[in-house]
Amino acid sequence: MIIARSAIRNRVGMNYAVRSMSIAKHFDKVVLNVQPKKPKVVDYYIPYGTFDENGNKLSTNIVGIPVVPDARQKLIAQCEEILREITIGIPKTAQYRVNVERIFQFRLKVAKETESIYEIEKSIRAGQIEELLNQGNGELKLLKRMREWKPWEATEQQKKEFDEETNIIRARLITRACEHTEIFVGKPCQTTSFDGKIPIIDVHH
Repeated sequence: MIIARSAIRNRVGMNYAVRSMSIAKHFDKVVLNVQPKKPKVVDYYIPYGTFDENGNKLSTNIVGIPVVPDARQKLIAQCEEILREITIGIPKTAQYRVNVERIFQFRLKVAKETESIYEIEKSIRAGQIEELLNQGNGELKLLKRMREWKPWEATEQQKKEFDEETNIIRARLITRACEHTEIFVGKPCQTTSFDGKIPIIDVHH
C-alpha cells in the first residue's frame, strides 16, 4: 500500500512538472517573444474648441468667451502692439521686458507662419486664441503699471526680500510638480518652456 501511494505521488509530481514545463514553453513562445507595443505619442496640448471640417471655429466651449472673428489677424496685431509698447520706458535689461519679448515674439512668429487657428493654439500651448487675446489685453494694462512701479530700480534690500519669497514659491511648485513648473523654476518636466527654450534659472539660488 505504501509503495502504491508513493508511486501515485511520483506520477502526480511528474505530471505537474511536465505541465509546468509545457506552460513555461508556451509563455516563451507566446508572451516572452512578443515585442512590446510602442507607447502612443500624446500631444502636450490639444485645443478644446469646436471646429468644422474646414477648420473654422464654431465654439470655444467656454462659457462667457465667444468665438472671435479674424482672431489670427487680431493676435498678430496685438503681439506687434505689445512688442512696441514694451520698448517704451522699460530698459532692455529689465527681466520683465525680457520675458514679455520672449513670449510675444514667439506668439507672433507662430501666428504669422500658421494660418490654422487649431494649429496656432496647439503650438502656443497657452489656451485658445480667444484666451490669448484676453491675456494680451491684460499685458497691455500691466505694461502701463510696470512703467509706474519700475521694479528694475528696486533696492538691494527689496531684491533680497523678493528672492526669499520667490524661492518659497519655487519650492512649493517643485513639491506639487505643477504642469508648468518648468517655466518658473527652470527644470523641464513635460516640455521645455513656452517658446521651446529652457529657462536658465538657478533653483538653488
